[in-house]
Amino acid sequence: MLGKFQEDELPSNYDLALGFLQVFDVILNISQVSNDILFKELQKQDKEYLEKIIKQNEEIIKLLKNKEG
Repeated sequence: MLGKFQEDELPSNYDLALGFLQVFDVILNISQVSNDILFKELQKQDKEYLEKIIKQNEEIIKLLKNKEG
């Protein structure tokens, strides 16, 4: 019976396969969570970087307008 072994019983191949599949599933879930965290952090960094570029471009445009006028 699944999950209820006596001391002299060995798990069946089915039980072993289920156990390995569960461990594999946990590993995949952990990997996906890590990827999601990395993706969100990269999006945050990209946004900050683009905002910095836009601000610098606005300052350059302002300086060029002041130089012309």
